[in-house]
Amino acid sequence: MPSSKSKIAFLVFAALALRASSHAHADPACPDNFESAQRFILVLSPTMQTKRASVQFFERDDGKRWRSVGSSKDAVLGKNGLAWSWAHSRFAAKGEPTKKEGDGRTPVGFFTVGQAFGFASEKRRDYVTLKKGAHFCVDDPRSPLYNAVVPRADAGDAVSGEDMAKVPHYEQGLFLDYPTNRALQGGSCIFVHIWRAKESATVGCVALARHDVEEMQRWSAGKTTVMGILPEPAWRRLRPCLEGV
Repeated sequence: MPSSKSKIAFLVFAALALRASSHAHADPACPDNFESAQRFILVLSPTMQTKRASVQFFERDDGKRWRSVGSSKDAVLGKNGLAWSWAHSRFAAKGEPTKKEGDGRTPVGFFTVGQAFGFASEKRRDYVTLKKGAHFCVDDPRSPLYNAVVPRADAGDAVSGEDMAKVPHYEQGLFLDYPTNRALQGGSCIFVHIWRAKESATVGCVALARHDVEEMQRWSAGKTTVMGILPEPAWRRLRPCLEGV
């Protein structure tokens, strides 16, 4: 059985995911979660069809303007490329697809980076140690727990999903606050995690080398961090919103 502290963490993650589905967008011209960000991770691919991306870290140097931090890193994306998250589809150009459950695409948009996770026990308050049967990510749109991480027993035997502690490339990773939409089957269980290999695509997550995932865990800890996953054409359209990046 998970500890009370761990179970609270799962339920908080579930609540964030479910709450995100009702967020209103006050300004349709720019991402609505970027203004309060202290750090920004840009995952940039050449096109919507590309399975590879570069990753760059940015932080605010005076509370307003952004500066690049460190060197660019390699990442792999979904096996079928990219598609817009339903919550950010207003930014899509004509003909660009929208993310659907099981489409093998990494969602395009701006997502708040959540807690670090992994297999090893950590004393950090922001770290979730994955345990078999205790961290089950629901990918079944029939379930009211769709896109939430809960104990397997809470999800029920008939519900599909991932027992995260049994997935080798989740040995180190980060949760993303990916917005839930059961009605649209808008995608679920979107994480940052270790890649299988540099040439091996994911089924919808963002994956990097182990040491880069570990660096991202440390760098984002304790700071409001947003990850932007974008193809270059969308980045060119949105970059004026992100002064200094």
